[in-house]
Amino acid sequence: MHKATHVIIASFYRDNRGVAETFAHPFGVNSKVPSSWGRPKASDANPHGTGQGNPLDQAERLINLVHPIDPARAREMAQNFVSLVDDLDHSAGVEQAREKLSWAEALARSICEHSDIAGALLKDSSDRGTYEAALREIHEAKSALQKLEGAIYEFLEAEVGKE
Repeated sequence: MHKATHVIIASFYRDNRGVAETFAHPFGVNSKVPSSWGRPKASDANPHGTGQGNPLDQAERLINLVHPIDPARAREMAQNFVSLVDDLDHSAGVEQAREKLSWAEALARSICEHSDIAGALLKDSSDRGTYEAALREIHEAKSALQKLEGAIYEFLEAEVGKE
């Protein structure tokens, strides 16, 4: 089951305090608008919502419109966002390697993220918060692995250049 877009944005803002305003200019909106993206919009079920439509709503709307006509294409559109993030992580690893971050440091970061998953799951409670924390750590570990992969590819390219 997918999350409501405002929930994703709200958790991003919660974990990255003070960044909401930085999104106004790139999206051509008033500086107050991005903070409203993290709140639920008014609807029949929630007539007192104070949020506004956000960029993720637009992507979701497109996928919802395409799906009845071409489900495979809708899936391709959604998967493209996952591939984009993988590419960004991979590029970040390449950049870290170019900045002389050792492969051992990249590996250590990946191991640290993986141990955070275990830490989240080994807490004394087995409640929703524990599982949500574990899922968040899994996403961070995936990102760290993509960065490690990018760094290793860059290290390999650098070694080929030396031969």
